[in-house]
Amino acid sequence: MKTNGHEIPYTLEVKEEVLGDTNLGVLPSSVQDLVAKEAELDEAIGTRLCRPPGWSVEPILCDPWDDEAFVCDAAVRSLNCRLRDIQQKYLVLSDPCELKALHLNGPNLNQQVVFSMSFVQGAESNNKTPVALGLKGKNLYLSCVKKEDKPTLQLESVDPRHYPKKKMEPRFVFNKIEIKDKVEFESAEFPNWYISTSQAEHMPVFLGNSGGQDIMDFTMEFVSS
Repeated sequence: MKTNGHEIPYTLEVKEEVLGDTNLGVLPSSVQDLVAKEAELDEAIGTRLCRPPGWSVEPILCDPWDDEAFVCDAAVRSLNCRLRDIQQKYLVLSDPCELKALHLNGPNLNQQVVFSMSFVQGAESNNKTPVALGLKGKNLYLSCVKKEDKPTLQLESVDPRHYPKKKMEPRFVFNKIEIKDKVEFESAEFPNWYISTSQAEHMPVFLGNSGGQDIMDFTMEFVSS
């Protein structure tokens, strides 16, 4: 008789280590019953039903668990919001890839940008929440890079098929820090550098440190999607 292409003895020896917890009952003693049971046994214990002497079974190697891939595939929670600095200047998309801060009133209020703030992976603490700030309806995200040896804020175009994601690259991550009714956004890539506006009107939004007269405090207004 043959099983899986191998000649096997008339009497089958099925060891407990092969069957495991599978309850196969008492094996039939006759050849006819054995043939009738072959399909059922094959399904239960596969190719290890009968192992002639010297026949080794190759182990099955599984890929290691990919934590990073799992994190990237995790659902991302996002909220829509508007930001205004403490001098009541609104953030407006001036050029295709530049934000400016200026005062708005009346019908001009609809010029302010709406951010899609995504809660992402990062060094979270009691007073810091890692977020990414994308422009709602556009494939643009605020990111921090070094230009001429200085941390710089920019709007970066991304592929909407892959963004937002739970594990954003560090340049996209900001630590949201809430102090009473104000909020600050510290660059995760460049600690102690914050999203800032100038005291002057109609100037670009930039990345500033804690010195000087840069405005780093904002009020945040949540809006419906």
